[in-house]
Amino acid sequence: MDGTSVAVSFSFGVAATTHIQDKSISEFYKQANTCLYAAKNAGINGVFYENN
Repeated sequence: MDGTSVAVSFSFGVAATTHIQDKSISEFYKQANTCLYAAKNAGINGVFYENN
Protein backbone atom coordinates (compact mmCIF):
# COMPACT_ATOMS: atom_id res chain seq x y z
CA MET A 1 0.00 0.00 0.00
CA ASP A 2 1.14 3.52 -0.69
CA GLY A 3 -0.52 5.07 2.39
CA THR A 4 -3.62 6.19 0.51
CA SER A 5 -6.82 5.98 2.50
CA VAL A 6 -10.10 4.95 1.01
CA ALA A 7 -13.48 5.93 2.42
CA VAL A 8 -16.21 3.34 2.23
CA SER A 9 -19.86 3.74 3.11
CA PHE A 10 -22.68 1.26 3.14
CA SER A 11 -26.43 1.58 2.73
CA PHE A 12 -28.73 -1.36 3.39
CA GLY A 13 -32.33 -1.91 2.49
CA VAL A 14 -33.92 -4.80 4.32
CA ALA A 15 -37.31 -6.32 3.63
CA ALA A 16 -38.85 -9.14 5.62
CA THR A 17 -41.92 -11.22 5.09
CA THR A 18 -43.37 -14.57 6.03
CA HIS A 19 -44.43 -17.34 3.72
CA ILE A 20 -47.98 -16.77 4.93
CA GLN A 21 -48.20 -13.40 3.18
CA ASP A 22 -47.86 -15.01 -0.24
CA LYS A 23 -45.74 -12.33 -1.91
CA SER A 24 -44.18 -13.04 -5.26
CA ILE A 25 -40.41 -12.83 -5.62
CA SER A 26 -40.74 -9.71 -7.77
CA GLU A 27 -42.91 -7.98 -5.14
CA PHE A 28 -40.41 -8.88 -2.43
CA TYR A 29 -37.50 -7.63 -4.56
CA LYS A 30 -39.34 -4.36 -5.24
CA GLN A 31 -39.93 -3.89 -1.50
CA ALA A 32 -36.24 -4.51 -0.72
CA ASN A 33 -35.16 -2.16 -3.50
CA THR A 34 -37.48 0.57 -2.18
CA CYS A 35 -35.93 0.11 1.26
CA LEU A 36 -32.44 0.38 -0.18
CA TYR A 37 -33.19 3.69 -1.87
CA ALA A 38 -34.85 4.99 1.30
CA ALA A 39 -31.62 4.19 3.16
CA LYS A 40 -29.51 5.89 0.48
CA ASN A 41 -31.72 8.99 0.52
CA ALA A 42 -31.38 9.22 4.32
CA GLY A 43 -27.60 9.62 4.02
CA ILE A 44 -24.49 7.49 4.07
CA ASN A 45 -24.20 4.41 6.24
CA GLY A 46 -27.96 4.11 6.49
CA VAL A 47 -30.25 1.19 7.11
CA PHE A 48 -33.94 1.10 6.27
CA TYR A 49 -36.09 -1.83 7.29
CA GLU A 50 -39.66 -2.75 6.41
CA ASN A 51 -41.58 -5.78 7.56
CA ASN A 52 -44.70 -6.60 5.54
